[in-house]
Amino acid sequence: MCTAITYQPRELYMGRSLDYEASYGEEIVMLPRRFPLRFRHGGGSEQGYAILGTAHVADGYPLYYDAVNEKGLGIAGLNFVGNAHYAAPQDGRQNVAQFEFIPWLLRQCATLAPPPSCTGCSRTRPAPSRWSRLPRGCRSTKILSAC
Repeated sequence: MCTAITYQPRELYMGRSLDYEASYGEEIVMLPRRFPLRFRHGGGSEQGYAILGTAHVADGYPLYYDAVNEKGLGIAGLNFVGNAHYAAPQDGRQNVAQFEFIPWLLRQCATLAPPPSCTGCSRTRPAPSRWSRLPRGCRSTKILSAC
């Protein structure tokens, strides 16, 4: 299981553990603003915020463990075995695979307000035990189904 912690004396600091016994070839990966990113179920991103994080790169695609964008928004993909629900792709929605979620979110969002391209997404408030305290002024949302 992975663990995350935040500390906010003035600025927000985030750290996390990666509790695996072996390396998966993770490295520090910088995704530039104009790097073309294609999504599995269509669509993609030709532009967006730059991203810096820890990832394994498979076939030229960054599989981020955690990352932060140039606006300071950060996310960590934590492993809670048995707690995930993966919806089937749906017509009329932007379908995002689990491994695409971190770059999908960080490319287009400067804050945790709902992204403009995510109209019609299913949202609910997160369970308090799964989310760390967020900076003042941020709204937290958790996307449950594929958007």
